[in-house]
Amino acid sequence: MIHQELKIIEKRYQAKITLLRILKFAVRLTREARRYQSRWINMQRNSEPEVDMEAKEERIPGLHPSYRDSEKLEFGCKHYKRNCKLVASCCNKSYTCRHCHDEATDHVMDRKATTMMMCMKCLIIQPIGPTCSTVSCNNLSMARYYCSICKLFDDERQIYHCPHCDLCRIGEGLGIDFFHCMNCNACMSKSLSKHICREKCLEVDCPICHEYIFTSSTPLRALSCGHIMHSSCFDAYTSTNYTCPICSKSLGDMQVYFGMIDAMLAEETIPEEYAGQTQEILCNDCEKRGIVSFHWLYHKCPSCGSYNTRLV
Repeated sequence: MIHQELKIIEKRYQAKITLLRILKFAVRLTREARRYQSRWINMQRNSEPEVDMEAKEERIPGLHPSYRDSEKLEFGCKHYKRNCKLVASCCNKSYTCRHCHDEATDHVMDRKATTMMMCMKCLIIQPIGPTCSTVSCNNLSMARYYCSICKLFDDERQIYHCPHCDLCRIGEGLGIDFFHCMNCNACMSKSLSKHICREKCLEVDCPICHEYIFTSSTPLRALSCGHIMHSSCFDAYTSTNYTCPICSKSLGDMQVYFGMIDAMLAEETIPEEYAGQTQEILCNDCEKRGIVSFHWLYHKCPSCGSYNTRLV
């Protein structure tokens, strides 16, 4: 009896050992399967399948030349004369310049993030650079001026890159016809070496059209008070106004206009109930206060003779 019981216990023990071995083997297989699965996933993520360039080009809209002058067959657009298009990294579409992109889309193009271009002669997409890299174009220049930082091409104007503004500006260059005022943080003509210095004066919006002035390509006008606006906005604004829209100072010499007001007021007669009454004013031009005779519209500053005043 005892011998039989020992045999039964031995068989049960061997069965448990076999079962443990099977479980260990199954765990090892599971670990190996997971390891190979992880390797396969990483290989799929890191692999770069060959891309059919023709198929890729078909997926990029705008792969055709654009002309600045269609009669002379000059490549470019209304903004720039150039021999290439930029492939916008934001939407993977080709445009002649960032302005064309911004006018046609609902977002702004980051020109410095552009890495690809299309030569408008051979219509081949390639890494951005000063010349076409295809053999057929024989190092065709994309434009006379190329900035590798701003990704800017221009074949007509004199342009330089300002390292302080980190932008390209129209002109011959710093120290030639422009200088950079570190306090204003702006490139200025050398004729403005003596100017009203305002800290970061260009890092504001135009007070008329509200476009950001620092990156604007539209010509600017510096006012006598030190504020800045677009030249076109200045022309339109001054047709009906003569004071700065920000600080209310006169935009120029208004003595002729003020003389006309003097002549007009000399012919007026103040009603008896207002005769002898005075008002306190603050002059927008000289910033001084004064006491003047009553009038319902015009008040002349006793210090500088300006009519650009307001009641206190």
